[in-house]
Amino acid sequence: ARCGAMPLSSNWTTITGAKSATDDDDTSEVECPAGYELTGCQCFSPWMSCDGASIEDNTCKAWNKHEGQGVYSVARCAIIPEVCNQSPANWVDTGGRTCEDYR
Repeated sequence: ARCGAMPLSSNWTTITGAKSATDDDDTSEVECPAGYELTGCQCFSPWMSCDGASIEDNTCKAWNKHEGQGVYSVARCAIIPEVCNQSPANWVDTGGRTCEDYR
């Protein structure tokens, strides 16, 4: 796991994709809403059918295992201000704070 603080982020939400089909390597896929960043991706299956999950092209993708009963992709999404995605030379003031205040 990678952990870190994102104090200027907001509206954190978890979005679950539709259930996959049950063939080997069938997938469930989900994307974050417009304006949100995909910060995490995992596989969920009440039938213990997960065969992995990853982020591909800003999509959370989960795989069903051989003889699995289906999986759900689970994306973690948030609004992350552009100020936190810039190099230090480009940081701008945001309500009197910048990302530099938190480093």
